[in-house]
Amino acid sequence: MAKEYVKKHFDYILLLTTVLLVGLGLTMVYSATAVLARERYHDSLFFLKKEFVALALGSIALFMGWKLPLERWRQLVYPIFGISIILLLLVLVPGFGVKALGAQRWLKLGPLTFQPTELGKFAVVLFLAYVLSKKQEKIKVFLVGFAPPMVISGLMILLILAGKDLGNAVVLGATVFMLMFIGGAKPSYLISELLLAMPAFYYLVAGVAYRRQRIMAFLDPWQFEKGAGFQIIHSFLAFHSGCLFGQGLGEGKQKLFLSSRSPHRFYFFSDWRRTGTFWNNDCDWAFCCLGISSLHDCVESSRFFFAVFGYWDWSHVWASGHF
Repeated sequence: MAKEYVKKHFDYILLLTTVLLVGLGLTMVYSATAVLARERYHDSLFFLKKEFVALALGSIALFMGWKLPLERWRQLVYPIFGISIILLLLVLVPGFGVKALGAQRWLKLGPLTFQPTELGKFAVVLFLAYVLSKKQEKIKVFLVGFAPPMVISGLMILLILAGKDLGNAVVLGATVFMLMFIGGAKPSYLISELLLAMPAFYYLVAGVAYRRQRIMAFLDPWQFEKGAGFQIIHSFLAFHSGCLFGQGLGEGKQKLFLSSRSPHRFYFFSDWRRTGTFWNNDCDWAFCCLGISSLHDCVESSRFFFAVFGYWDWSHVWASGHF
């Protein structure tokens, strides 16, 4: 019976769109990094090989998640959350955490590096889906249904902030806010939470020099053309030179050692010059298709636990496509 249900409700659009985006991503990464990889590592496939390793691991995780019975996720909520907390604490321990560009966010696993924040985000959403489905009638009671999940989620956000990862902390905070709203929390509670968080957010941005400089560079990149504004300026140049259809794969000029960081970390300016507005918008449409398919699965779910979890899947796809 379960197999028939899975076969009947299998989302082929979701799978095919994911495969398409993975293929496009691998192509763009290779095109943007081949020259630098050959110069620095004497292997033009260096970064592409790392992407294939990540793809293999992701495919294994995808298969395991597909085969795992849905109800089994409920039983894994607290173990996954506990493991995430331990890994985030290990990141902060000298000798375990890997420090780069002033931030300590990674763990070294042999030849690979792993960012526990990604598991932490997954753990928080799984935890909230479980709690909200279990306490649907009590979510409007502050001390019983609202405060406990907010405090526990806040602990995860604080650990992420301890690794100087404000971006992921903000994304997770916004996700928690939306999931609590969907779960039926009182708007007054949510607005109060937002007002309390605003001063802290202002301090985290304005009170840290490099974050403050990034905001200033975003507003006026030409004032920081050799530093924080470098990537933004070259994005403008690529947008102009790429026009509608681009100059073709392999024709991007910014990848020729102009990037101040690894091109696969910020290859927008090189990608747009090669492919132009038309093909980049195709990628946006693919992300929209992926998001709509995820949202449809979420709405169609008859169980609140999976509906909440499915909403996170949709919002995560949307954020990935736009950031």
